[in-house]
Amino acid sequence: MKCLSIQQPWAQYIAAGIKDIENRPWGLKNFPQRVLIHTGKKKQFESLDKLPLLYQLIAENAEHLGIVPLIEDMPTGAIIGVVDIVGCSTNDATYSDWAGFSDDPEHPVYNLHLANARLFKEPILNVKGKQGIFEYPDITEDNMPATVDIPSIRREGTELFIPVDEEELEDYQEMDSEGLTFDYNLLNDNLDLFAEFVGEDLQPLQTDYITFFNGSKTVRVKVIDTEISFITDDNGNEVEFCNPAGEILSWVKVFYTIVPKTSRKKKGSSKSATQCLQNAIDKLPETCRNIITAIESAGYSYQYNRNPGSEYAEISTEIDDQTDARLDADFMVNLETGVITLTLYTEERVPMKSIKKAMATVNLINSSAVPGWLIINPDNGAIIARVCNICPDSPLTVNEAGSMIAYAIQTIESNLPQLTK
Repeated sequence: MKCLSIQQPWAQYIAAGIKDIENRPWGLKNFPQRVLIHTGKKKQFESLDKLPLLYQLIAENAEHLGIVPLIEDMPTGAIIGVVDIVGCSTNDATYSDWAGFSDDPEHPVYNLHLANARLFKEPILNVKGKQGIFEYPDITEDNMPATVDIPSIRREGTELFIPVDEEELEDYQEMDSEGLTFDYNLLNDNLDLFAEFVGEDLQPLQTDYITFFNGSKTVRVKVIDTEISFITDDNGNEVEFCNPAGEILSWVKVFYTIVPKTSRKKKGSSKSATQCLQNAIDKLPETCRNIITAIESAGYSYQYNRNPGSEYAEISTEIDDQTDARLDADFMVNLETGVITLTLYTEERVPMKSIKKAMATVNLINSSAVPGWLIINPDNGAIIARVCNICPDSPLTVNEAGSMIAYAIQTIESNLPQLTK
């Protein structure tokens, strides 16, 4: 069969039926043409933040539904699916949000129109690609590999049916009566599933239940609140962006607060929330318990959370009232490997140049004797993290845990003015 080599993540988005245009400096005249989708050895980028916001939101939705993997997990040097090329246009930005264009009349962008994409269940690895369309004789129409049925969201009256990956489905299966929140980016091609315009106002459609599914497994939950939110930047302005056709769009999300469809309280289970929390904390490694003791001793409130079946436990404390720096601290504990990561957050934004300078000078040592410090992503307000070992043979005492927290806060407060310049 004929084969077309495309860099990741574009190849994955095409095979999953998300991207319906392939942009090339050359065009085709004969249609339809069925081609195998080959992934080049190099990815064009490794992170969604390298994409224009429109594509970020589309890809984020697809990842959220379990339709595509993270870019870092996408296969390279492989044949991953098949698609039909059904047409070709030039600089046709109005045809699709994925269509490219060029202002140079001598070098236009040819938009190959794609349809009937199918993703193989297993990629064919270690296949060398070529430029243009080339022949791959090992696959024909008669021995086509098995393909995946790509699930999609659908609505039936006041109920939504939404595909998710296995891990997220388990979260909904095991959630308690306090519930969880499911959010999704609203775009032109999915708006009618979630919302409608009433005059000039965007209002959510009545949604009473959501059935989440993965293959044959399903979880039906009750929706107790729905909110549509226009996302804003640090200055409170709505985030806007353009599609290739030049239309100005707003970043909008829908949020569903969901709870189990029916109460699953076990007979005879009458423990108070305080007692359940204490029982959970009592089972933590000694260092974790001592960190909580140190937090309490310092007069801070905290929350402890661990999803059933997860190897991670989380201890969060708000310390905004205690400092001028408006700090929060999160302790993410891996109960299997015995490593704890302390991350401090601030509402201040840190310029990238300051982060790079700090990373160039920070002394990062990953050991239990000398816990390491690491300056991390400024985009989410995270300033610094400390990693230490909490294995039973070398637990932190209450005093050591308190010193760690106090030193972390002091370090942030003293360096915050320099970091946020």
